[in-house]
Amino acid sequence: MNIEKLHQLKEEQKIEIKTLVNNCLKADGLNRELYLDNDINLYENLDSFYLLYDQKQLVSVLTILQMNEREVEVSGYTLPDKRKKGYFEALLDVAEDEVLDFGINYIQFVIEPNSSSGKMAALSLGASYTKSEYLLSLKLEDYTKKHSEFLLDLKFMVSPLTYRDIMQAAYIHSEIFNNELEESEKLMQNVLDTNTMVCYCAKLGDELIGMCNVNYGKEKASIFGYGILPKYQGKGYGIGLINYVLRQLIKEKITEVNLQVSSNSKKAMKIYDYLGFQVISQYDYYGYDIELEE
Repeated sequence: MNIEKLHQLKEEQKIEIKTLVNNCLKADGLNRELYLDNDINLYENLDSFYLLYDQKQLVSVLTILQMNEREVEVSGYTLPDKRKKGYFEALLDVAEDEVLDFGINYIQFVIEPNSSSGKMAALSLGASYTKSEYLLSLKLEDYTKKHSEFLLDLKFMVSPLTYRDIMQAAYIHSEIFNNELEESEKLMQNVLDTNTMVCYCAKLGDELIGMCNVNYGKEKASIFGYGILPKYQGKGYGIGLINYVLRQLIKEKITEVNLQVSSNSKKAMKIYDYLGFQVISQYDYYGYDIELEE
């Protein structure tokens, strides 16, 4: 047994992982693929990928996604005929040591609802159900057919975040998403420093009132960190902001946009439903605190 702990993946490693994941998905009747880049992680030095080989065959993989300072999301797959041999647990032990080095002691597993093996593994490791999230998708061709008018007369401006506004953006992000200010500042810095991400900011005069982050792919894009300050909600600014972003994506030849939303976010779900987003999958989260050795 050999474990490789990696910060980034080479192209041949991505192909190897995708082959393993596809075999698992086919065997289990699932459809969730792994995100194989580390550009979203809050801590840029965090090692995100863990590969376990048995006699040179890749048999298990674990990935880490870190969106805040308090926790990480863990996803993983093990070949069906290699399960119940302790392979995933071995990867998890190494991953736990990594996140503890960054002061993080809470892990959430991301599991498809019909993954019985995933649920059993999470429960056996002491995790308990915490929430569900939905992956939504919108084909922008359908959006343009439905919405010919996209901005109300709200007298607000939308533009990409610049370094000049990074602290104001951090304060706003912290208030909207209930994060620590330092954590929000690091996330905004990460967005500005990454050439595949843009933070679109909504302003009333000189006041920043909301934001919507976009992670660009070749033809698809993902939206995350979308919100409006509580005191400005219910006034049309949220729908105006996301409509602006969708129009911008169309101009940039993006054909499809995805996002995740919590089952607790009723207001956001209404907006996405109005715009034509469709639920394509559900993910359940099972979390636990890492036990510290005395």
